Amino acid sequence: MINNSHNKYIIFILLQSFLYGLGNPLTKIAFASITPLWCLAFRFGLAFSLFAIFFATRLRKQLQVLSASQYLPAGLCMASAYISCNLALEGTTATNVGFIMSLSVIFAPLLSIIVLQRPYKLSHLPIQLLVIFGMYLLCSNGGTFSFNQGDLWALLTAVSVAGALVFGEKSLKATDAITISAIQTFITAVISIAGTLLFDDISTITKIQPEAWAVVIYLA
Repeated sequence: MINNSHNKYIIFILLQSFLYGLGNPLTKIAFASITPLWCLAFRFGLAFSLFAIFFATRLRKQLQVLSASQYLPAGLCMASAYISCNLALEGTTATNVGFIMSLSVIFAPLLSIIVLQRPYKLSHLPIQLLVIFGMYLLCSNGGTFSFNQGDLWALLTAVSVAGALVFGEKSLKATDAITISAIQTFITAVISIAGTLLFDDISTITKIQPEAWAVVIYLA
């Protein structure tokens, strides 16, 4: 029974990796006619609408007994992860973003020491060193290691994903995965919509092509 449950969660991780990995190059295609902030606003607005339609009663009951400290850190970290990821995709290649994001495997164990009071496992060290070496190979240009602005956004994504994982694990002790996911989606939608109103042009909406709308629906 335990083994079956373990395998189920491994499948969830692999599925998430596939969906997210495919989403990066698709997002680059969408950016031909939609800005990162509008993409995020529509993506997470639609995603939260689906949560509200299917889980409204469940979410309302959970939120009545939760304090902000139990869900806000994970929500803000995930919002930061998605927003910085889209900005990274605008400034560098989907391959670079995908790889640099994987640096969360370095930051998550370190953050766990502080947030979860969990001792560092030396078994993490070989994987972390390999990731650092791989990032050096990816980002070295003619033997010179350099980061452009897009790569820096991707690095922020890695830190934010690590925060979302660690704080999310803590949040799941107080509530369920659907509630945390809905809260993260809502916070990301609100911040993204605010960003479009402050920094983007509403006329952009009329220029969005069908393929970009298809990508937004997939991402949602």
